[in-house]
Amino acid sequence: MIFIAGCKGCNHEKNTLDFKEKTVSFSEKIRLLKKSVPAKERIKESATSNIKKEILVSEINIFFDTSIPRVEISPSRKEGCCKYDFIYKESKEDELLKLIRGRITFNYIWKETLKRWVEVKHEVKIKNPKDMGSIKGRIVNGVTKDPVVEAIVYGEERTQIPYEYTLICRTNNDGYFLINHVSIGRYYVYGTKEGFIKNLIVNVAVEKDKTIDIGTIYLLSQKTTKAVNIKGRVIDKSGNLIKEATIYMESIPKKEDLPITATSSIGKYTLSFASPGKYKVIAQKENISNFIYLTITKKEVEEKQAIEAEDILVLILFIR
Repeated sequence: MIFIAGCKGCNHEKNTLDFKEKTVSFSEKIRLLKKSVPAKERIKESATSNIKKEILVSEINIFFDTSIPRVEISPSRKEGCCKYDFIYKESKEDELLKLIRGRITFNYIWKETLKRWVEVKHEVKIKNPKDMGSIKGRIVNGVTKDPVVEAIVYGEERTQIPYEYTLICRTNNDGYFLINHVSIGRYYVYGTKEGFIKNLIVNVAVEKDKTIDIGTIYLLSQKTTKAVNIKGRVIDKSGNLIKEATIYMESIPKKEDLPITATSSIGKYTLSFASPGKYKVIAQKENISNFIYLTITKKEVEEKQAIEAEDILVLILFIR
């Protein structure tokens, strides 16, 4: 872009041929793409537009809900998309009339002159309904053990690519939640709320027509004054660091799943935890896992000490 700038009353003009517009960073493009996602009513209208409509009487109930949005940007950073898994259901009293699963993708292009994403089209793919079950549980504060109200809960099925997501659910006033219409499979179930560190329970097996109780997910407040930072590495048999492994803690002997994270792109992790005791720190990659034992003392918690854990060796067949 070339333009000539001048000022009234001056005898000169400034040529701005050398002016360089500030480029938008990748993280900023991600943020802007997330802000561009359509409203839920628009998603519903777009997702169900290809579903054959019939004249509905007032007694028929329509249910529509979606998963969390997932945004992706192409390597060129000029194209992006936002994807939702969804459920559409028609029922009358206790009778199921129609159940449709699907995925809707909104596609965008980056307009450099406008510094924003512009939607160009959307695509709907209908899936055959699978056998389904439900997931229930509870979310509490990891320190006070009080229920976490209005926490967001969802599941991520990791045995297929692309990953499939459950509908979004929120906890009630007692911290309990129930996610319905979950396809059979194995899930990571996430609990999150603003002001808390996200946590999850791994390898939740959902079975046909069954409600799986995953117990309690503990969330640790980001403002917790007394907590230790556990730092460590995940390596293979050659000593190479393993990136993007899942790390979680398991209490001994109760076997409750506690704070969870993932190794970074260089194979290191950090966990924050506030309760003294004996634990397993478990690393999982490519469905193969291993663990180390770790003891956290009351003194370490009160003094907010940093703990350097020993390396966790995971014998995976290959590293992505």
